[in-house]
Amino acid sequence: NLTQNRMSGWLCGMVRAETKAGLNIDINGRASFGSPWFRYLNDQLIANNKNFLHYTDVFYYGADLPYRGHSIDLVESASGVAEAEELSKGWRDFVCVQPLTSDSKKNYGLESFAIAVESFKLSNPKVDVVLLGAPFEYEAIEDCRRYCEQRGVEVHVALVSLPTAFSLLVRAKALLTGDTAIKHLACATDCKILEIAIGSSDYRKTGVYKPGSFILQSVEGCHPCDHRGACHRTQHFCSQGIDPKIVGTVFSNVVDGNTRQLKLLAREYSDQFHLYQTFFIHSGFWYAR
Repeated sequence: NLTQNRMSGWLCGMVRAETKAGLNIDINGRASFGSPWFRYLNDQLIANNKNFLHYTDVFYYGADLPYRGHSIDLVESASGVAEAEELSKGWRDFVCVQPLTSDSKKNYGLESFAIAVESFKLSNPKVDVVLLGAPFEYEAIEDCRRYCEQRGVEVHVALVSLPTAFSLLVRAKALLTGDTAIKHLACATDCKILEIAIGSSDYRKTGVYKPGSFILQSVEGCHPCDHRGACHRTQHFCSQGIDPKIVGTVFSNVVDGNTRQLKLLAREYSDQFHLYQTFFIHSGFWYAR
């Protein structure tokens, strides 16, 4: 049971299985976890501890899987490859931008993404930009495309299924994204990743699980907030406090692999954001410094 809530615990208790890992609540209301990893997860959530192991590590070791390294392996589908190849015909080197997440608190803003794309293109005029989205996100992605167009920046739009999105990420140089499923898919590719962690996005728990990736985190005092409720402030300060022009500059240096410049940007704009780079420590756990 990877879902640590009361409902999933009761459901797990109803399953007839000899071995259960994760929260399990029996008919008398007694909780068990089947693994010290899931007990750790429960204790940390209750205590709201900020020093937290990444969810992927907890789930991996809690499931008692044999250690095979940290690479995430996904296989492209035939339909995903075909659609990605058709869409990308005529594109030069390209990067993907995922402007939306499943939670409005984690959205950086369509206009902000457009400004970031404009800033990125100033340094990378020969790199195409692709706005990724699901078919039901058509209106929002189209708004983002128009904001880019108003700034004189031409972008491509790909409203696709997850298999096709994955195949596009396999072919992309890099991804600029919020805390989304697309970010997790990109962990199984070689494309570089810059994640924007705002709102309820807690990089310590769900940050991009791939070494050498970057996370740009808001320094707003209320971040990260509770994922269950709406933003309690009058404005979305955690997104508004990060200059999108600088986001575009950071992304450009991520694409170019210019870590020296990234360190300088992190110092200069430390009043707006913290910039983290991901890696795996010798004991095998994910960490961001």
